[in-house]
Amino acid sequence: MKLTRWNIYKDMLYRLWKCDPHVIKMMLLEIVISVIEGFIAVLLPAAVIKFITTTQEWITLVLQILGLFAVYGLFSMWHVYLATRNGMQYVIPRQNIFILPVLEKVQDLTYSYYETKPAQEKLENGIRALNSNMEGAEGVYHNTIVVLFAILSLILYAIFISQIGLPILLALLFISFLHYEI
Repeated sequence: MKLTRWNIYKDMLYRLWKCDPHVIKMMLLEIVISVIEGFIAVLLPAAVIKFITTTQEWITLVLQILGLFAVYGLFSMWHVYLATRNGMQYVIPRQNIFILPVLEKVQDLTYSYYETKPAQEKLENGIRALNSNMEGAEGVYHNTIVVLFAILSLILYAIFISQIGLPILLALLFISFLHYEI
């Protein structure tokens, strides 16, 4: 296998799937819930304005607005729960599928090899990638969620507001990528 970024990324996801497929399923659920929550947040002001302009009774208006915010609150709560839960789940594959192979390779090396500058740099980079939260393998998993959430949200918004022109849509795409630092 050629060591390209794409191949390394696929290998990391494959190893995660082999270690625990439930983690990837929860990642996908977090992406879907995040997209729905973001879409509700965008539609929230328009829905409140529509309720205010079309509803005659105060009690009905208050119940509609409270119901809308309750739905949004449930999706927000679910999103925060999944993000927190998944952040902790990324530690499991780090322990099971990344640290053990590195330790086995380190045990096979000789002391004279450790004294060379390239070996020390490789070892330092490997340890940093394995031992840092939201960096290395865990960062790849976290950023996968962020990127897919941004892309799927943009597609949903584009479908919802498909009557806008192509330049505006491209500008929205550019702004979305800037927002998520992609």
